[in-house]
Amino acid sequence: MKRAFESADILEQAVKRMNVASMAVIGIGFENERLMQCVVPQILTARMANLGRNNFRMTLIDINPNADVIVGKKTIYAIPLTPEQESWWQHYLHETQQQDRPVSQHEKELVFISEKDLQFLKEEKVRAAETPMIYQSKLKNGDISVIHADVAQGGWAENNSLDYIDCRSVLMHLPKEGQQLSLWHMSRSLRPEGFLVLNDRSPGSPNVLLNENGGWLGDTALKELDLTDVTRTFQLSDESTIHIVQKEEIPNPDVPS
Repeated sequence: MKRAFESADILEQAVKRMNVASMAVIGIGFENERLMQCVVPQILTARMANLGRNNFRMTLIDINPNADVIVGKKTIYAIPLTPEQESWWQHYLHETQQQDRPVSQHEKELVFISEKDLQFLKEEKVRAAETPMIYQSKLKNGDISVIHADVAQGGWAENNSLDYIDCRSVLMHLPKEGQQLSLWHMSRSLRPEGFLVLNDRSPGSPNVLLNENGGWLGDTALKELDLTDVTRTFQLSDESTIHIVQKEEIPNPDVPS
């Protein structure tokens, strides 16, 4: 859940700078592969609601064919094996204003896992809580939607249609050409002054993105994409590998330079 709350904190800072009415999460991410669940869109939705920003749309873009099932779950499960994991779980409960419960004998959303896995979950005293009501409501009315797409191929958003894009731990899986195409499509999709959140999850990866880790994306490449690195204007932890870039504002031809 750490990634999800980092993303929520960045989104909150962006919301204070502009009206975020349309956003995309590229790569929903598995919080736990055994549980086949994600928490990023749920926590981003809860944060927007807590900020009083309920009028927004969110598009979830993932190549995983099971993305609809994963994001449609109404229950989140946690295995807080460490104090840090327990802390993030309590943070989720606070963010969504609820209490957790032990896993019951007949969890409808765990029917697709094996009996061995289910026994493991029970032995580890897995706890459960609901996804935010506003998240469930937006899924139902279409304000939150899922698109099965390859980010590098485009076609998942209209030009200048998004205020905010969260794309973390995705581009590291693509070769340089795929990263370049993906960034082009993301820049094209952003409205002027919109924000894009990126990272290199592993600087030692053969497909690093950022200049500082040996990749191709630096200030010059960003400029060619009409983007500017504004990471320093955001409050991030010292050890953060996150970069925040902003789509450049379109000059007004009626205003002399």
